[in-house]
Amino acid sequence: MTRRKARSQKARRKARSQKGEQTMAISLSNILNKRTKVFYDIETFYKYSCWVFYCEDYDKKWEIVEFWPEGDERNKKSTMRLFDIYQKLLKDYILIGYNCKKYDNMILLKLFENGLSNVVNSQMINDLSDQIISQQTLKWVNIPEGFLSYDVYNFKNHMPSLKIVGTLFGGDIRETPIPFSYKGEFTKEQIKDVLYYCKHDVSVTKLIFESKLG
Repeated sequence: MTRRKARSQKARRKARSQKGEQTMAISLSNILNKRTKVFYDIETFYKYSCWVFYCEDYDKKWEIVEFWPEGDERNKKSTMRLFDIYQKLLKDYILIGYNCKKYDNMILLKLFENGLSNVVNSQMINDLSDQIISQQTLKWVNIPEGFLSYDVYNFKNHMPSLKIVGTLFGGDIRETPIPFSYKGEFTKEQIKDVLYYCKHDVSVTKLIFESKLG
């Protein structure tokens, strides 16, 4: 292959890539004019799971939904709240996360694929997480009509880890000190640490999205 031909092919690939990004931006812009942006992240352990959402339409901007082991009465209220958010996603919201397409979204969709049929608990969420990590669920999650989501991780040929990106925005890179394999009871201090970690990830996701796509 001559250098001229190689340069020509490279230029065509670059032009196609730029056209694709422009089309994506236009399409996303149209969606954002009709849907409210909701940024979110999940942290899950065997005996504790939290879902953190940020939305300008929420009274307090932040919405935190927590789940506990099976049998805990708090799970009933949390299940109803998460299902309410899920239903609004199908008509009013667009869900925005970091690497959410292959993880967070899959857990949410699997939990409610049959509607409000079960009380959600932390073990249920953690089991789904383990299955996704071992690539057992990639082929059996159905996406319902109306569900819209944008994965910031996919912007421009995949970005590095959220922690690395966060440092570029002057963010705290502190990791949760609790290993995800932890199966013990959670103290108030541990829950506080996990929530801080999760909210921080949501904040960085929002910053990346707004800096790239507004």
